[in-house]
Amino acid sequence: MDIRQMAQSYMNNAPSLRAELHIPFDAPIVLDSIGHGEYNDNYRFAHPIYGSEFVLRINYGSQMHLDHQIAYEFDALKLLESSGRTPRAIYFDESPSAPGNGILVEEFHRGRPLCYETDLARAAAVLADIHGIIPEGAHNLLSPLRPLSEIVDESQRMFESYANSAVSERIVADMIRELLTRVSQTVRNNEDASYRNVSAAESRRCIINTELNSSNFLMIDEDYSKDTLVDWEKPIWGDAAQDIADFLAPTTTFWKTDTILSRSQMDEFVAAYEAAFVGHSDRARLNETLSVYLPLTCLRGITWCAMAFVEYQSCNRALQDQHTFEKIKAYLDPSFIEMIREEWY
Repeated sequence: MDIRQMAQSYMNNAPSLRAELHIPFDAPIVLDSIGHGEYNDNYRFAHPIYGSEFVLRINYGSQMHLDHQIAYEFDALKLLESSGRTPRAIYFDESPSAPGNGILVEEFHRGRPLCYETDLARAAAVLADIHGIIPEGAHNLLSPLRPLSEIVDESQRMFESYANSAVSERIVADMIRELLTRVSQTVRNNEDASYRNVSAAESRRCIINTELNSSNFLMIDEDYSKDTLVDWEKPIWGDAAQDIADFLAPTTTFWKTDTILSRSQMDEFVAAYEAAFVGHSDRARLNETLSVYLPLTCLRGITWCAMAFVEYQSCNRALQDQHTFEKIKAYLDPSFIEMIREEWY
């Protein structure tokens, strides 16, 4: 039985989900594939009576190495619901009867992907609204004490999976190793200074997405206030600067498009973000932190591609996509790595 058949079988025999959505047990539910990422498969379906539309999201793994990935994503969406910028989470199921490692049902939002050339201010407004949400009471979001060092360590682990594999290329491995060496000491020195005052670091935290490629923004041209950010697979309680760096980094913008932002476009985005984020005025501190997060974000993007290249070659991934594989290879091209090194290191 393939993934789609498993998904359809589940929807045909899911009394709790049908009860939650008020769908009669004998009413047909038609699934329409809307694509997949590296760890999730996504389907749209309409309520057979009321016509409202939803997304069925099937999980197959956790980049964060969580035992309950779907529950984590569901809880994050509930925390963000009041922002008006994220899909409303409806239901999740991690029981053995659910396909994959569990399913999440959320609202379906229509919209086009973000265009970097025209939508920077609108994307900044979306992020500002999301970063402005302060959860009431306790939450279960991961909150790394030393986030910069943790990204370096993660990048090192992903790189080692490539460097130690039979499919690695020596010139690529040597170039990535140089980037790791260059960024590691800078990161650790900066973090020693920036996070010495734990209470100050905590005060700068908010809910961040950490995966801000253009296809995760749904732009609604008829009503900009409804522009939405979807795909909340890896949210954490972290520094807003990490999200901003992730949005701006060439390893992000080039992932779903062929765009690499200029410095002036980056400045335009940061200015729009500051204007939309009421109460945020520490521009000097934001720029200083971005100068550390941007090369680190590039490093993580390249080392993730190195790890994924090994996985694709082994054919052990539940979900594979040829376009993604071509992008992975592009990121590991020595000319691309050299461009990153010259610009950000």
